[in-house]
Amino acid sequence: GNSDSAQCVLFLNTHLDHVSSRARRLGSELIIHVLDELEKIPPATCEHLATIVAGDFNSLQRNSRGVPEPPFAVFRSFGFRDACSEFGARDETPFSTFHGYKPAAASALHAKCPSTFRHGMIHGHIDWILWRGPLKVLDFQVDTTLKDGLPPSDHFPIIASFGVHQ
Repeated sequence: GNSDSAQCVLFLNTHLDHVSSRARRLGSELIIHVLDELEKIPPATCEHLATIVAGDFNSLQRNSRGVPEPPFAVFRSFGFRDACSEFGARDETPFSTFHGYKPAAASALHAKCPSTFRHGMIHGHIDWILWRGPLKVLDFQVDTTLKDGLPPSDHFPIIASFGVHQ
């Protein structure tokens, strides 16, 4: 490609099925297939640099034994990495991003999941920001802000900042 052309990032937001593990696995495989095709045909004004996939995956990344759950296993096998795991959870990062309009419950889950920590699992988020390509996570946070004592959704928003890895 032309070294003078701009570089672009492909971004996809998703919401996988909340009932069927099979549907989540198949949905993840379909997303990978579509992304592989889209990465080959970036807009004429730029060269593809990286891909970010974010959203509600309705699945933990690993089970309590540390084994990747099917959606995460699919994305990992195609080179995707998790922003929270790579950046590291802060002390104030809730273990869970889903709270069902009971935000205090998300933080309380920390104490209930000791086996996950033994297997290197630093979070129980079902909302993820994944990426592949030469990006570096500069920051990751879970926004637990309440407005008038209420959260804006039944999930805490997640935010990641990336830089280009030189």
